[in-house]
Amino acid sequence: MCGLCAALGGSRYWTDAAGSDAFTRNGGKVTLRAERERRVAFLNRVLDHYGLTVHDWGGNSYVLSDRRGRRENVYNLEGIWSLVDRMAATDCDPLDPALLSRLGGAS
Repeated sequence: MCGLCAALGGSRYWTDAAGSDAFTRNGGKVTLRAERERRVAFLNRVLDHYGLTVHDWGGNSYVLSDRRGRRENVYNLEGIWSLVDRMAATDCDPLDPALLSRLGGAS
C-alpha cells in the first residue's frame, strides 16, 4: 500500500473491530482510537520480551522499533509480526514459558 492511501485511511484491516455493531464495550461502540490504544499497549507487553516496541503513527500505521534504533513502518498486525521475525534478536515463540509467565504477571 502506498503512503498516501494509508494516510487517507485505506489501512483498515480485518482485525479492526472499531465501529462494528458486533463489538461494543460496556454498551458503547469501540472507537478506532481506543481500539488502537489497547492494541498498542498489549503489543508492547509482548514485544518488550523481544526488545521491541510499537507505536501508533497517526491512526493509520504502526512504527516498530528495536533497542538499536532501527525503525520500520507497517500498516497492520500481519505486517508487525513479519517485522518482529526479522528485527528480534531471537525467534519469537508465542508459547515461550518466559513470555507467558511475564504476560500472566508472574515473576
